[in-house]
Amino acid sequence: MPIESNAAVWGALLSACRIHENVELGIIAAERVFELDPHDSDLPVLLANMYASAGQWSDAAEARQMMKDIKLKKEPACSWMEVANAVHMLVANDQHPQIEEIRGMWEKN
Repeated sequence: MPIESNAAVWGALLSACRIHENVELGIIAAERVFELDPHDSDLPVLLANMYASAGQWSDAAEARQMMKDIKLKKEPACSWMEVANAVHMLVANDQHPQIEEIRGMWEKN
């Protein structure tokens, strides 16, 4: 039974290409994502990450420039942590009010 591909399937393949540093197949996947969903804001991020993982820094820089050109802002990474039945969200470069205590807990583990 044939399965119809969509932008999400091609995007998943592009992510896998980053992990396995298969830039050639990743470019094909990126082209298909663009054809199926030209407004996909994740595409430049996925491309930049794939190129960076493969050590192709000039290509990664071009993808990052594409992000700037379309005024795309990447959401910062975040982590969720539960301490004493309270959930805390930590965002990259965030200044949590209890950051020193949190760092101390991380260092213990």
